[in-house]
This record gives sequence, C-alpha cells and structure tokens, in this order.
Amino acid sequence: MIRITYHGCQTLGEGRFNGRFKLVLSFLRDLKEAIEAERYWEKYLASNDTVVARTFQGLFKNTVVCSECQYPSVTFEPFMYLAVPLPAAVVLQREVVYVSPPNPWDPLGRPAATAYLLQMTQADNVHHLKTELCRVLAEDGGGPAEVPSPDQLTAVEVAGHRVLHALEDW
Repeated sequence: MIRITYHGCQTLGEGRFNGRFKLVLSFLRDLKEAIEAERYWEKYLASNDTVVARTFQGLFKNTVVCSECQYPSVTFEPFMYLAVPLPAAVVLQREVVYVSPPNPWDPLGRPAATAYLLQMTQADNVHHLKTELCRVLAEDGGGPAEVPSPDQLTAVEVAGHRVLHALEDW
C-alpha cells in the first residue's frame, strides 16, 4: 500500500502501485527538487550576480523529515565555503644519514656515518625529524650518554656529496 502525500501532510491518494509507478514517482520528486533548486538559484543570482558567485558559490540542499508523517521538507541555502575533510597524511620513508662524532679509538679519527629510514609525514617539520632520529639512535643501542638531544643535532641538505644548506627547525 502506498500513500501519496503533498505539502501540509495531505493525503492525495492511496492504493497498490507497481514498481514502474514507484520509479516514476521517484523521478518526479527528483525533478521537482531540481526545478526548485534552479528557481532558488536564479532568485539568489538576481541580487548577487557576480563572477565570484557564479564561480565559487553553490547551493546546499537541506532535507528534514517529519517524525509523525515522514514528509520530507527540502530547502536550499547558498554557500561560499564548504568544509571538506583533508585526507590522512601519507606516511613517507625518508633516508637520514647520521654522522657520529669521531671515534676516539680510531687511529685516523674518522666519524662514522649510518643511514636510517625514518617514518615521516608531509606535515612533519625538521625538529620532528631530529626527535625521531634521536629515538631511533636510542633504540639502536646507543647509551644515554651516546645519544644526542635534538637540539645538539644539525640537519643539512646534501646533494652531489656537497652540503647545500642547513635546515632550520620550524
């Protein structure tokens, strides 16, 4: 049994309808909403017709359903800004080479260089990179005296075996 209602919860008719009629009703309801939206948009542009409005503004469709009779009320509101959630930051692996101070037991006094892969996101900054490197160095077996603090480290960008510039903490 299908009940056809109109504004004000008035019953227009009841009866048994086949699937095609339900499809036609759904199409007509969508068409009616599209016509109402177009009419509202043209009315809005009559007083706000600018390049910005035509390019960056739109209509937001609100649907409220009556809890007693299940009648859906549809309204349209113009919007300029729409909150869109940003996707989660992608985790990237960055290769970081840690150059330790010279080993006092090495007769030539050469520093040791060790490469580490750090998990970073695009939102991470240089200070986070230094903190993460200190954490990895502590896990790698360096005692508390051997692991520097993030403030003791200097991050530099290297290309072609040359230091391009030091990176600031930001």
